Amino acid sequence: MFGFKGWSLFLPQALAGVFSVALLYHLVARVFGRGAGLLAALFLALTPIVVAADRTNEVDSMLMFVTLLASWAISKAVEQRGLKWLLFAFFLVGVGFNIKMMEAFLVLPAFYLFYVICTKLTWTKKLVHLLVATIVLAVVSFSWSVIVDSISPDQRPYVGSTQNNSMVELAIGYNGINRLVGQQRGQQGNFHMGSQQGQQISVGNGKSRAHRNAGFNGQSSIGQHVNSNDTQFIRKLSTNVGNHYSGFGQTGNQGLLRLFTTPELDGQLSWLLPGVLISVVSLLWSMRLGVSLDRKRQTVIFWTVWVLTMFVFFSIANRFSSYYMVMMAPGIAALGWSWF
Repeated sequence: MFGFKGWSLFLPQALAGVFSVALLYHLVARVFGRGAGLLAALFLALTPIVVAADRTNEVDSMLMFVTLLASWAISKAVEQRGLKWLLFAFFLVGVGFNIKMMEAFLVLPAFYLFYVICTKLTWTKKLVHLLVATIVLAVVSFSWSVIVDSISPDQRPYVGSTQNNSMVELAIGYNGINRLVGQQRGQQGNFHMGSQQGQQISVGNGKSRAHRNAGFNGQSSIGQHVNSNDTQFIRKLSTNVGNHYSGFGQTGNQGLLRLFTTPELDGQLSWLLPGVLISVVSLLWSMRLGVSLDRKRQTVIFWTVWVLTMFVFFSIANRFSSYYMVMMAPGIAALGWSWF
């Protein structure tokens, strides 16, 4: 719409960050009151990793906004017991997959558990609803990848970071399983293209399609269009820590203390986690087995699973970039208000 300019690349992420703050306020305020909503919105707006990501052309802020919108939809599904709202929620997660691939699926444990324990339906209806929603999720998620793979390889750019020039392989392999186990090496896919797909070299400015596909003019996207005020932060993300790369590769050593002991991670949002733990314990203290959950405790469980899933993933994942942790921020902010 606005052409290929720096500000037109920044604008969607900046707007997504602003809308995410407003949406989180609504999600928290509708259950816990306006004061709690304002505090949650404030925490999200001031979380360092969120502020930094909102000022780049990385799409994590857009993913955060879409998943928050999906959270609103599934809350409506629980309240109204309506299948259409559940399908809409999973449709939005599928849209999120097309924004940042497997990273969008980190919210699914919270979604599934929330619907199972909070919806007043029979178990049969719950399972049927979730099955249909999962089918919608799969269709929406992989629609674009399948379309790309169906196009003749000589009519489209080579899919970088893959061995077989497949967008599905990129989504499930390099950007999915590889982030957890760290076995596949994505750069080999580009070298493979250079040696085996010679007819795709010399496109446009003389660079291969694979090179151009890797980022803007062959550079990593987070470092290309960035304000000068953020240069120091970006350089910090790219700094080597021992044998582990922070920011764009491996980030610290795997383990439960990773988010607290890695210099590039501990100042971004993990310092809020101890307070969140105290908040969750206090909010759920009076909960008893066999007693139906009220709306507030249902919401606490939802955000707790949101944070816990991502905390476990970022603790054990072999490869991830520090700005991925933007996805943790809404859950932490949504629970942080209860400190007061």
